Amino acid sequence: MKVLITGWNQWIWLSCTQKFVQHWHEVVVLARQAHQWMIHENVRNIDFDLLWYADLDLKSLNIDDCDILINNAWMMHGVWYDAYTDDMRDNIMKLNVEVPVYLISQLAYTLQSVVSIWSIAWHIWHKDIRYGISKAAIHNLTKSFAKQLGPNWVKVNCVAPGPVNTDMLATIPESRKEWLKKAAITNRFAEPKEVADTIYRLACEAPDYINGICVDIKNWMHFRA
Repeated sequence: MKVLITGWNQWIWLSCTQKFVQHWHEVVVLARQAHQWMIHENVRNIDFDLLWYADLDLKSLNIDDCDILINNAWMMHGVWYDAYTDDMRDNIMKLNVEVPVYLISQLAYTLQSVVSIWSIAWHIWHKDIRYGISKAAIHNLTKSFAKQLGPNWVKVNCVAPGPVNTDMLATIPESRKEWLKKAAITNRFAEPKEVADTIYRLACEAPDYINGICVDIKNWMHFRA
């Protein structure tokens, strides 16, 4: 099968790419700096800024026949609502919402499965209000496309990872990291491989009845409300 993975392909997404390659899938990574993450005979890296998705020619890139789509491209500015510029507002909604809708729409007739990256930000307060809004949209997008494409045997699901053991945790104070770990049943953060395994199972192994669902990967952690 041909798998299209969008966005920054480090940590979780590198693990995800490796997982599909291990199972002999052809993987295409579409991102601004796709070339730097993984070199493998079954991985084709295409450098493309998805903010310009309207100029994306899927046919000429030979990705108009993908079987699986992993929507991972995302953006977060991390600023308060009154610090947003017009460009910041337009770009975050474009990348986080419009790009997944566009790709699913364009590939609808060849897809067998879609997994999008959701976030707990959809149901809690978040400093970056438009990030939270965009992730709420992914929740609705998943259920709406599942309802519309499901009769054609297309599964559309999403995952919402909590804290994952990557370099991105370096920005979190140690005291908060310890609090979060204690809140988890296993007293630790998720590993990238665990998130990748969940994505793979939803994409390739889940029965047709598993459609339109959003999987929390947070090990019972409860975050700020």
